[in-house]
Amino acid sequence: MATSVVYASIFAAVMALLPVIATKLFCFDTAILDLSDELADPVEVLFGVQLDGGTDISAALAYCQGLVTQPGKTHPVLISDLYEGGNAAEMLERAAAMVSSGVNLVALLALSDDGRPSYDTGNAQKLAALGCPVFACTPDRFPDLMAQVLCRADLHDWAARTGIATVRAGEGVRRAASSEQCSGPVPVDIAGMTLAEACSPMPGAHNGAMCDGQLDLFSASMPPVEPGRQPGCRVPCLDVSELDISALDDESLIAAIPDASMVASRALAAEAGRRRLNAAIPALETLCRRLIGFGHHRLVPEQVAALEALTMIRGSSAANAVARILASGVVEGPTLAIATQAAAQLKVSLPPHIAIELLRHADPQTRANACRCARPHAATLPLLVDLLHDLHEEVASAAACALGRVGRPEARTLLGRLLRKAPTAEVIDAVSAIADEECCVLLGRIARDRPALTKTALDALKAADAPDADRIIAGLTRTGIATSSAR
Repeated sequence: MATSVVYASIFAAVMALLPVIATKLFCFDTAILDLSDELADPVEVLFGVQLDGGTDISAALAYCQGLVTQPGKTHPVLISDLYEGGNAAEMLERAAAMVSSGVNLVALLALSDDGRPSYDTGNAQKLAALGCPVFACTPDRFPDLMAQVLCRADLHDWAARTGIATVRAGEGVRRAASSEQCSGPVPVDIAGMTLAEACSPMPGAHNGAMCDGQLDLFSASMPPVEPGRQPGCRVPCLDVSELDISALDDESLIAAIPDASMVASRALAAEAGRRRLNAAIPALETLCRRLIGFGHHRLVPEQVAALEALTMIRGSSAANAVARILASGVVEGPTLAIATQAAAQLKVSLPPHIAIELLRHADPQTRANACRCARPHAATLPLLVDLLHDLHEEVASAAACALGRVGRPEARTLLGRLLRKAPTAEVIDAVSAIADEECCVLLGRIARDRPALTKTALDALKAADAPDADRIIAGLTRTGIATSSAR
């Protein structure tokens, strides 16, 4: 499996560059060699794989278990022919413990296109019985494989669609035709994902005839399967290079979004937004949900693209989709600020329990957007009043606007200050419900001196329940300002 080592090292180095996942790489024989710190330099990784003979998969799984902090977000990929030189029973017990904890364990029998892999059929079947997908993969399929792994798709379904046979749990144990033990095992861990163990096979180990229980993954007689699109059936990830997105009709564009590759999904989402396809809303929401759990520290570009498309589509259906995304915790970290911004632009009204959580968020942009989406409620109003004193001006201003719109006089002082220093349409609209004499005078000056805000200021004066409002409007009418703005 020397070829598997090379490809695994290269893929691990590439995946380490992705901002939305944490990647580790380790190799093993009877000892463990963690190369995670060398991932920035693939050459160093390749030269760092200098192991002796023997294979202890159980010890490698134990090491992997020690790296797991969030089982539901951990995707170990064990690259091994499963010939265990250590304690096979213990290996299976550790694998079972990982799976039962929520870890998404995958076993790759080979990562190469050298030929037909040899593997321990018994251990493969026992791992499959635990619920682990067990198969081999060619390098060109590996990126699609990892995309499926990260979104916890059904790998048996994916393998069937791509023409790859998988090991199934079966009765009895059948050994592979080439049963020589590997000398010089090498493991690879892609953390967050884990690639573990690739062995240097004995010469000719993969050249013999295959027995009835082995996989025939590389034969030209097994073309990829292209099933018809059925309800609930996923299609293979699409590469943007394969598509002329502008030439797709609306139906084909929408169908491609949920299962597209990372790059293609962003382009497809942007096109759906540009066309304002209301029918694309469920697919865009699915795209966001496909990457749930990622982006704690960095933006998730696919989720950002979907949210921006929903904002462009507009309407109540898009607003409801964004509300569901926020309510179910699909986005996190920096992407959460983008989601709350989309919610504010779509005028989403968030349920109190969601609004409260966002109003208390550490990120000021998220708090500001939450102010714009918070329903007037006994639980949210005290928080909005507290946010009038937020150290971030954007948050305090948004809280004042939210309170002003529901007629809370606590916001009048700050809104008046904003009318003097930095009037905006949002501030003007918010002050009309609580405008006093001073606010009306400021609105009159804005209508006179700021043509871009004249109509908004006049509308606020007409809505204001203040004696001076009519007098100021009459004065503006005499000067021709009110008349010209009405045209």
